[in-house]
Amino acid sequence: GRKGAVVEDGEGGDEVWGVKAEERLETFWTIEEEEGSYETWWKCKLEKAEKPYQKSWKGKRYPVWYLIYAPFKDFEESSSEVLFISNMQLVDVSSGLVLNWRKEREEGNDANGPAEVKQEVEELKASPKRKAASSDAGEAGDVNDEAARQKKLKSLAEDLLKTFDVGFEQNKDEKEKCALSLMEKMREVISCDLR
Repeated sequence: GRKGAVVEDGEGGDEVWGVKAEERLETFWTIEEEEGSYETWWKCKLEKAEKPYQKSWKGKRYPVWYLIYAPFKDFEESSSEVLFISNMQLVDVSSGLVLNWRKEREEGNDANGPAEVKQEVEELKASPKRKAASSDAGEAGDVNDEAARQKKLKSLAEDLLKTFDVGFEQNKDEKEKCALSLMEKMREVISCDLR
């Protein structure tokens, strides 16, 4: 019938933006408390709706998924209905909030929201000075530093690309120009790291 056709047209199926049901994600929340507010990536698990269905958001229809949030501080485990509107943002249906999301990270780097990307670039630019100061500490240290720096660069590049995909959905030419200048910047950072 008509309803089945609608679901097949959407991004239904067993995965959304490369994440499969049962995989673990994190969503970026600002938590308000009496002493003030703080930001955190909150761990959760992706689950499919038992029967696929869709909901509208800003005139477009999206498949509904569920996030099962892990207990956190004073919050108990809870389930939330969500719509994935891009490869880095989702809408929490009950609150109407648009939240950043990402696949769960192993390293415990918590508040790595979009605002921190610029700071990471600055840290990367500064890192050769630290390396030069400790260069006589032996080869193994350098190799480990290098591996850590490459890992950080890779995750930084992924965060930046996600930001681009959302920011330039409308304008492909602009996206290409910015992506090229970004790649130049990244090359500078990497080459000054490897000297």
